[in-house]
Amino acid sequence: MDSGVAVVVAAGRLGVPPTRVLAAVRASQVGATKDARGRWRLPAGTVAALTARWGAVPRRCDGLDREPMLVLAALTRRPRGLASARAVAAAAGVSPTTASRCLKALAERGLVAARKESRILRGAAVTTPVWRVCWRAPGWEGRLPALGEVVLPARGTPPPAWSLPEHVWHLVWNADPRMVVLPDDAAFVAGRVLDAADPEAEAWAARALPAEAWERAAAFRGRSSRQRAVARQMAASARA
Repeated sequence: MDSGVAVVVAAGRLGVPPTRVLAAVRASQVGATKDARGRWRLPAGTVAALTARWGAVPRRCDGLDREPMLVLAALTRRPRGLASARAVAAAAGVSPTTASRCLKALAERGLVAARKESRILRGAAVTTPVWRVCWRAPGWEGRLPALGEVVLPARGTPPPAWSLPEHVWHLVWNADPRMVVLPDDAAFVAGRVLDAADPEAEAWAARALPAEAWERAAAFRGRSSRQRAVARQMAASARA
């Protein structure tokens, strides 16, 4: 039987702070159980799901943070390079803004560079900067083992659905709460949270529901000005 691993162990494998793993557990985004001492344990399937979603950086090199490691690992696996920061972002599983920042930092250290190359795009020859690894930079023998252990986030994998946690089942008083699936029913749940004015439910929903759910819930008929204000605050917090 899979007894799971501790949050701190899972976080170490993923290369993220334990608080990030705990936040996913407490928001019921991933499966986890508590042991006899009340400590969260993550089964192998949950760790695998988080790896697919976030990627994994078990160890670092050159003092690089997690995101630059993902970007550098992505480029080492693209011998022909990538033609834009947005393409690098997609390959590394980070935002375009983060990718741009990481590329600048890595370029300043001489590890990557953007060189103009001619490519055929939509049937026409265009000159565009292509990001590549600078393999002639010293020290690659020491970097490759750590970069080889990096697992990039799965591309094109939709976020997994999860069910409503039991401590907020009272929100769905006229239906079976086990049939509520997030994120598909997120706007419905956001509306119930606004109706309930329950501080505990609001605290959970602030972590678990996306901004779009609050915006849709605010547009429902019959919303009071207070409820719309709360929904706007929740949406802004979700985007922060």
